[in-house]
Amino acid sequence: MSAPAKSLPGLNEVRAEKARRNLAHFVRHSWPVLEPSTPLVWNWHMEAIALHVQAALEDWMAVQRWLMREQEREEFHPDAEPEDPVAQRIRNLLINVPPGSAKSRIISVCTPAWMWLHWPSWRAIFMSANPRVALRDSDYCRQMIESDWYQESFRPGWTLSDDQNAKSLFRNTAGGFRQAIGFLAKITGDRGDALIVDDPNDPKEAHSEVKRTAVNERWTSTIYNRVNDLRTSLRLGIQQRVHEDDWSNHWLKDGNVEHLCIPMEFEPKRLDADTDCIPSVTAIGWSDPRKEEGELLDPKRFPADVVEAEKKRLGSFGYGGQHQQRPSPAGGGMLKEHFWGYWVPKGATQPNGRPYPPVTVKLEDGTIHTCHVVELPDDLEEVLQTWDMAFKDTKASAFVAGQVWGKKLADRFLLDEVHEKLSFTKTLKAVLDLTEAWPEARRKLVEEKANGAAIIQTLRSHVSGLIAVNPKGSKEARCAAVSPEIESGNVYLPHPLLFEWVYGFRGECGVFPHGAYKDRVDAMTQALEHWGGPQPSISVGGTGKAPETTQDRVKAILQRLKNGG
Repeated sequence: MSAPAKSLPGLNEVRAEKARRNLAHFVRHSWPVLEPSTPLVWNWHMEAIALHVQAALEDWMAVQRWLMREQEREEFHPDAEPEDPVAQRIRNLLINVPPGSAKSRIISVCTPAWMWLHWPSWRAIFMSANPRVALRDSDYCRQMIESDWYQESFRPGWTLSDDQNAKSLFRNTAGGFRQAIGFLAKITGDRGDALIVDDPNDPKEAHSEVKRTAVNERWTSTIYNRVNDLRTSLRLGIQQRVHEDDWSNHWLKDGNVEHLCIPMEFEPKRLDADTDCIPSVTAIGWSDPRKEEGELLDPKRFPADVVEAEKKRLGSFGYGGQHQQRPSPAGGGMLKEHFWGYWVPKGATQPNGRPYPPVTVKLEDGTIHTCHVVELPDDLEEVLQTWDMAFKDTKASAFVAGQVWGKKLADRFLLDEVHEKLSFTKTLKAVLDLTEAWPEARRKLVEEKANGAAIIQTLRSHVSGLIAVNPKGSKEARCAAVSPEIESGNVYLPHPLLFEWVYGFRGECGVFPHGAYKDRVDAMTQALEHWGGPQPSISVGGTGKAPETTQDRVKAILQRLKNGG
């Protein structure tokens, strides 16, 4: 067995010098320190992130040296010609990249350790929506600095201070510090030479207007000016987009922000467009190396099958934000027209005897999409009612939305709907009428807000199965949770030629969340969320009816409409 190969003389010194000069090299050579059993799969996007961060830091250092020289000139050589100011290409840098792109490792772990090799008195405040993540990366950074690799490769002339060496805040003996806090936590103590923000919006709370507003207002009113020098201090942010009005968008609207946006799939039409503020060439001369529409970010780590699985898991709305850095599908809206499937009664034909035609919709690119049409199953596993109540019966009030839904395996079918502006008394009658029309809908979900609680209290002794539902999260969050189910083709509406109200339902869903009314979407998400997890199956049998009860219900409604009822 041959002896293990020895390192070439000076090889470690050469690597150390490359790492000292280049942040990207530092990231690559430091990787085994914290990930000894996980090989690093390097890709050009990591290089791009490191290049922009390093450019911002090097410009900042050059400006500091210039300021020192100018101070010395004014103090000791006031008659000397002033030196031209040093250009600072990037002071505000926003980076949008997909999850799993090593963004936190580069900017939150490696950057401060690398920067202290050049400017050990540098002070930085790191913030994240999740305080645990902020502390985790702070601890990783400290472990790296204390590692044998760092100490032996770079032999820094400073050490970490014994009197302040905690996860949340550690200092070095040259005056620098790294502080880690939650984005919404109270900021106390020192200001920083740099504010570094890593995912300030929690993806789980991105659809809460209250949470988004809290993050945006905190950035504007409290955090933005928490710097040592408003002229030169850096603000660096890195985020996966989670909403049209998330922190990234809020900051971009201020202007004067260099934007490095790297989507999972290349979209050349977005470059230099006003909407996204994505430059085709950044301030340091960098441009996305991809040329073809749809070209993947990193086919080795994120091959096509993995990307397609993410699209299915997140839906186009979630995928558009987190992976494409465009927090809406290419055509906008959570619930697009071509997502829906449609059903017709078993064996049904139109009044003229012809079969029902395909349902077609026009896509954003002008092509025609033919939607899936199926026959309504006989053996639905459960049928339920779902209600979103109004507050009062004024012209300005919201509608009352009542729906009947059925399910079979993974498929969901909208069977009937009530959608009107109703008084409290008329709302009671609407519930009674729908219950009479659909007796197999034993479970009746009623949103507890608005008139819901009063409706339940009034009808409890007359109607069984009324269940108060207290929705969790915002309307947008609830819709986002069920949108992949709709996009995957598991949710069916009646064929529009059966009921005219289908056009209104589809239209309200199509403009959500920007439309004036959201009651139909609320009622729908209430039903779909209810069936989202494991649910006990409730048979519609036992009523003395044959299994085709649902078909009979639909035919009775159609006959009533035909007769003008």
